[in-house]
Amino acid sequence: MTDVIAIIRDIIIIVWGVLGIIAFLAIIFVAVGLYRAVKPVLVNLRGTTGDVRTSTRLVTDAIIKPAVPVISFYSGIRQGARVLRRFGQRRRG
Repeated sequence: MTDVIAIIRDIIIIVWGVLGIIAFLAIIFVAVGLYRAVKPVLVNLRGTTGDVRTSTRLVTDAIIKPAVPVISFYSGIRQGARVLRRFGQRRRG
């Protein structure tokens, strides 16, 4: 009886080993297929990212950098006028 159990055990170990190898090969096959399918998308994404980076740099250089000093100057003038207005209201009252 123990010989039969040992043989069944050995067969089960062999079957599980073969199934494990088949599953591993299937996972490798699917991974390679996914990589081949995703690779063109990744290449296009790199190009798009470069285009966005270039566009952002152009907008920053052409619009934002020149606008910051103008907006800062205008904000300073407005705040100065507000302070003078408050100072004048306190003197009168």
